[in-house]
Amino acid sequence: MNTLRKIWKCIGNIVFVLSIVLLIMLTAVVFMMQNGSDGRMMFGNHAFARVISGSMEPQIPTGSFILVERVDLNTLAVGDVISFWSDDPKVPQGFPVVHEIVQIDPTTYAEPVYVTKGVANDFTDEYPVFADRIIGRVVWHSEFIGQIIGFAQAPYMFPILIGILVICLIINIVSVVREAKSVSNRSNEIALEHAREEALRELQEVNSTTAENDAEQS
Repeated sequence: MNTLRKIWKCIGNIVFVLSIVLLIMLTAVVFMMQNGSDGRMMFGNHAFARVISGSMEPQIPTGSFILVERVDLNTLAVGDVISFWSDDPKVPQGFPVVHEIVQIDPTTYAEPVYVTKGVANDFTDEYPVFADRIIGRVVWHSEFIGQIIGFAQAPYMFPILIGILVICLIINIVSVVREAKSVSNRSNEIALEHAREEALRELQEVNSTTAENDAEQS
């Protein structure tokens, strides 16, 4: 029973720690996306963002969380989905577009120009995409994670996330303190029991010595 209880306690601790880590990551992502200067956040060669339109439905559902990787532009090909800054004035300022490459024109300009299109759109994008406007290739997306982030981005949710995180950390600290006290108490009990055994052993030795001396005197 004790072994089973220890196993469940260990599993519970692992789940609790993972939950805190995921909560911290979610809070950090929501904070950065709310306070970023544009619709994506860049870390080294990778960026992440949320798709806010349905132009890539059903390939990339609206609200999906996407991971974008900066790549060598020479490796881009027709069919790749890229994130880029559009020159189209109808696109909200400061938000990247996520569309599919349908044509690469290497001749019109000094550098390749990419013609893009939303999967759900009937026509290609009016404005071509130049190389210096490309953020990177979309390498992964998740509608589920995007919906979670979208829910967490609600104005009333961020303080709730912070509150939950603080409560979890307090619970964890209290649990650690209790465990430390329990270990300390067990250590004290073991030390006390050892001292008692040592005292009893010394007393037995004294009694044995006394008995031997009495026998010799008799």
